Amino acid sequence: MNEVGIIAAFIGGLLSFVSPCVLPLVPIYVSILSGFSYNELVRASEQKEMSVMLKVVLNAVFFVVGFSLAFIMMGASASLIGQWLSTYRVWIIRIGGILVILFGFYFLGLFRFKWLSMEKQIDYKPKKTNWIGAGVMGFIFALAWTPCVSYVLAGILTMAADTAHVTQGMLLLASYSAGLGIPFLITAIAFAKMLEVFKRMRQWLGV
Repeated sequence: MNEVGIIAAFIGGLLSFVSPCVLPLVPIYVSILSGFSYNELVRASEQKEMSVMLKVVLNAVFFVVGFSLAFIMMGASASLIGQWLSTYRVWIIRIGGILVILFGFYFLGLFRFKWLSMEKQIDYKPKKTNWIGAGVMGFIFALAWTPCVSYVLAGILTMAADTAHVTQGMLLLASYSAGLGIPFLITAIAFAKMLEVFKRMRQWLGV
């Protein structure tokens, strides 16, 4: 069951990456993290300018580390809360399942609640793009984009809350972070080629 959960969490991360509110913004995030313009990145990727690509990849790694840390902390918190409420474990699973289904209906547009569409913004852009700033941006990304990926994340956090140990919950969210982070790193490494892949995937974003 643990192996199934880890695989499911990884696939959930991949689904989050290709979601309509993440995939189109990935090139923008890579550009901001690198400190280079979109066109400069395309040229550097095509001509394999190692100094530029090394900076892009290094900052992308710390960006992924930043959001992985935030998600893993969520997993640990969910596990701790789940253990604390272990007496009501069955009801937590049932309520969690119902919430996941309701969020699915919400994202399908079958009903709308204004309070679920509220937004608070944190404008953060480091003066100098370095690995520290990239890590902070990754941490903020995880917190800011939680509503966007909640249809997947809510299910994984529910699984984390049902685990027997905190480490299991952390492992689930680490696997989710890997599913979200690996494609991001591949994009940083092969920017120009991945742009072509993204263009072909646009027709399927609605699905």
